[in-house]
Amino acid sequence: ANARKILDATGAHEIHASARSAVRSVMRYHNPSVNMGAPGQDEYTRLETDAELVRAIAQSLQLPR
Repeated sequence: ANARKILDATGAHEIHASARSAVRSVMRYHNPSVNMGAPGQDEYTRLETDAELVRAIAQSLQLPR
């Protein structure tokens, strides 16, 4: 939402954004007794680059597709 403002205010020509959204795991079995990461962390989602977010950023910057 603020990408254009950042570029205009700073004079930068590039911007970095992960543009990620959480995606639920497709695992069929979840063992609540086993932690694969930090305790309390949601182990059944992952962050993935979201094409719609990237598209929205590009549109806000008025970039060609």
